[in-house]
Amino acid sequence: MSMDSPLKWVGSKRLLKRRICSLIPKEHEVYVEPFVGSGAVFFFKNSTRMGNEPKPSRLEVLNDVDSLLINFYRVIQDPATFTEFLERLDCSLISRDLFMEYRASDWHALDPVERAFRMYYIVKTSFGGLFRFNQEGRCNSPFASTPDKKARSYLFKKAPLVAAHERLRGVVLLDLDYLKVIDEYDSPAAFFYFDPPYETDYAYNKPFDHEALARRCKHIEGKFVLSLDGSFARQFSEFSTETVQVNYSVTCKPGENAWTEIIVKNF
Repeated sequence: MSMDSPLKWVGSKRLLKRRICSLIPKEHEVYVEPFVGSGAVFFFKNSTRMGNEPKPSRLEVLNDVDSLLINFYRVIQDPATFTEFLERLDCSLISRDLFMEYRASDWHALDPVERAFRMYYIVKTSFGGLFRFNQEGRCNSPFASTPDKKARSYLFKKAPLVAAHERLRGVVLLDLDYLKVIDEYDSPAAFFYFDPPYETDYAYNKPFDHEALARRCKHIEGKFVLSLDGSFARQFSEFSTETVQVNYSVTCKPGENAWTEIIVKNF
């Protein structure tokens, strides 16, 4: 099987997924991502693409505190809502006016399918695939100034969505605090992939406590791999750590897309 995430997402590990998947141990039964985001690693881990060795799991758990994101995955996962989602996609078009209308949505007043569709629409038609909120909790994603035929084909391309629907079959989807997810699923048979927020705002500008995550990692019974901004190397210094350079494309300033990351593991 060969597939990528249907979403482009800030902080996505699409450029590191091959390396991270190579570190997933064969001897695990439960696979858990407490910060799933775009799910780049999850969608790639069972693939044979790029020389990857599939790492199937008896149980897979995806969590994110972003309820809009998890709603999208739930809509894509369920056969009935997925059919509605595709029908909604068929009726849409790329328009700045529509983009601005969707951006101003009262998100939680929408039904799950419309909520998922509008989020997906914004991701596909915004600059750099950004789906972000300001301090007041309002979406302020920038519209892609010149959406062309390529952008249109991305919006209406169904194959990645169908593949994601199949891949999500049987997966547990949660929108809980990550500590609760660790407590629920940690065991010697568990493998965790942690992709926590960087040193930037998280969940409507609420800062993330990386120190608390580092403390919790010291007591995990299972195995884990963690990827994070290189500035947090000190907090995870007692674990096996490697440093990698990554070039991301979502930036407004030339020459500022290089990023140092660390990959941490406890085995």
